[in-house]
Formats: sequence, structure tokens, C-alpha cells
Amino acid sequence: MNITLSVVIYLLCLFVAQTTAAQTKGERAYELIQSAIVEMDNGNPDKAIVMLRKAQALDPQDISITYEIAYAYYLKKDYKQAIKLLSKLTSHKDDFDQIHQLLGNSYYEEGKLEKAIEVFDAGRIKFLKSGCLHLARGTVERNREEYDKAIQYFERGIQVEPAYVSNYLHAAEYYYHTPESVWAMIYGELFLNLEPKTPRTIQISKQLYDTYKADLIVTTKDSISVSFSKKPTMTANELSNAPKNKISFETVYKSIHLQCLANESEINLSSVNRMRKSFIERYFGSGFDKSHPNILFDYQKRVLDAGHFEAYNYELLKSGNQEEYETWKAANPRKNQEFAVWTAINPLVLDEQHKFYRLQY
Repeated sequence: MNITLSVVIYLLCLFVAQTTAAQTKGERAYELIQSAIVEMDNGNPDKAIVMLRKAQALDPQDISITYEIAYAYYLKKDYKQAIKLLSKLTSHKDDFDQIHQLLGNSYYEEGKLEKAIEVFDAGRIKFLKSGCLHLARGTVERNREEYDKAIQYFERGIQVEPAYVSNYLHAAEYYYHTPESVWAMIYGELFLNLEPKTPRTIQISKQLYDTYKADLIVTTKDSISVSFSKKPTMTANELSNAPKNKISFETVYKSIHLQCLANESEINLSSVNRMRKSFIERYFGSGFDKSHPNILFDYQKRVLDAGHFEAYNYELLKSGNQEEYETWKAANPRKNQEFAVWTAINPLVLDEQHKFYRLQY
């Protein structure tokens, strides 16, 4: 065999062997990381650290492994060790926003509030589109009972990273305790679409239903009221005749709900389902989708047009009236199943091109 050809074949075999070995190491490191995460979720950070150290030996260039080790120490409440590990990563070329979040949280738990704020703020400057760092900064203000400051960070987090879910949760909780509960409804429903099946889902689902119960009042057929906001309510004629760009979103929301409420005698899942359907039909029928665009309402219209709005509404609000939901579900298994299939293929997508936050209006 030609010597040159032999050398080429040898080098090729060596390259393949080295590549295979590297892939094997990388795969093993990944498996160890995933197993360590499971151990941390199960309350075993010490076991996780052992696994992560092994993964680090296999892939020493991956700083996410160091981050996970720091998180394990954070779970152990060894904040000093977490800070020691994380501080070395903030100037690394592969630095990412969660490193700053965990570092700031570690300082916070150490009682070093100003240092935590400094870390969060530096991180927000470095990672302008970080939802988690705005969440962390807002949480500091919420814990100091500076609620009006906190909401500014949560809403800014929604604006810069629309797919980051936790800011919707905290924004909804803030507005739930204010007269402007319309925003609790919007942010809460966006949250439920992004995170449909967790313990936090139960809390927000019940909160939405409770808000309908509290803010849609039917005393008698001739005595109804809506109180989603302090903004004024307009009659149907006023709403139709006024320039749309002069009407606040809150007034539109309240006024259309008042029209929908006129045909109801009580508030339950069944009546709320009818009102929500009527609301979307009136909102789009009156052209408010053009003057007051809202990605959540666009999605509701898609669900409605696809024939799944009833199932969507019952699923969305089920934690507020579990008994009525179970009765409906037992009577409508096909509707429930078909909606589950549809929504798996057609989720609400929130990103830079598709987002909604209060200050858009």
C-alpha cells in the first residue's frame, strides 16, 4: 500500500476514534448532569454534587456544570460556597443570566441585600433580555413590601422576555390585590397557557375564577355591575360612537363584560363560559382587535373558531369550581379530549414578535 495512503487512513482512524471518545464523554457527562438534577429535585444535593463532580471531570469546559454544583450548594444552604463558585463564572465568555440570578439569590440569603441588588442590576445590564433577572429584582422589592416598585420589574421582564413564565405569575398576583384586576385576568390567563399543569396553575386558575365571582355582580335582573378597573364604564352606544383610540383598554374590557353580563342571573363556570364567548365575539365584531390588539384575545379567537372554546374555558377555570368542572368533563369527554389534542399542536406562542404587556396601551 502506498505509504502516503497508509498515513491518511491512519490519521482518519485516529480522528474517528478521538471523536467517538469525545462524544462518549459528552454523553456520559450529560447523563450524569440529568441524574444529578433528579437528585436535587428529590432533595439529595449531596448525591448530586458527587455526580456533577464526575461530569465536570469529563467535560471541564462546560460552566453549566459548575452552575449546577453551585445550585446544589445553594439547596444545602451553603451560600458561601455557592458564591465562591458563581463569582468565578460571571466574567467567563460563556456566562449566562441564571448565574447572576443564583449569585444574587445567594447573597440575599446571606443577608447581603445591597450586594444582591448590585449583582441583579449588573446582570440586567449585561443581559438586557433576561426575564429571570427582572423577576429576581422584582422579588427583592416585593419582599421589602415595595409592591409598586416590584411590578415595574415584573412587567419589564414580560416585555423583554415574553416566554419567561414566572413574571406573568407575579404580575397577576400583584394586580389581583388592586382595583385594576383586569390585568390580573390578562396576566393570569397568559401564565396558565404557558404553564398549564403545575401546582402554581391551581392557584392562578382559582384566582381567575374568584375574580369573575367578585367583579361580576348580579343583584337582580336590573341591577348588575362590573368592577375590573377604576376606569369608567361606557354603554354600548357610547362604545360604538366614541373614537376607538380615545377609549382605554380597561373601559373596553369593563363595558363589553357589562353587555355580556346582562343576560346572566348568576356566576358559575357555565355562565362565565357564555360571557367569555360573547366577549370575544363583541370585541372582534366591534373592531377593537384593531384599535386595542391583544395576543391573548387573538388566541381565544383561534380557539373559538376551532370549536374548542368551551373546553378551553372549563379547563382554564376548573380550580375555582372543581365540582362543576368534573360534572362538565364527565358529560363532555369527547370535547375535552379533542381540545387536548388541538392545544398540544396549537399552543399559545409568546416571543419577541408575539407578546402582550400592559404598557403596550
